[in-house]
Amino acid sequence: MKISFPKQESKKIISAIKKAMGDRALSEMVDLSIEKSQMIITISKLGTSTLTFAKEVNDDRVLFVMTGEKIAFTHRAFKGEVTDALMKIVKKAGGTVEEA
Repeated sequence: MKISFPKQESKKIISAIKKAMGDRALSEMVDLSIEKSQMIITISKLGTSTLTFAKEVNDDRVLFVMTGEKIAFTHRAFKGEVTDALMKIVKKAGGTVEEA
């Protein structure tokens, strides 16, 4: 999976995604952070799942390419639903999503 945004600081991208989540139930269980050129999405509720994305920057875009995922056993049945919800939020925040 690849997430792309117009070129800007990572902090602004994270802020836009969090704002797009608003008061949804998902916002209470999802944490986004930037660590060493990676975006980390952590989902915590009845277990912890982590999605890791490597950051790449080109002339006009910031691209986050999924490099790993650790899905909690209790989350596996809902992985598709949560992924779809996250991708809708990314699009609402001004990003685009591609399946790798």
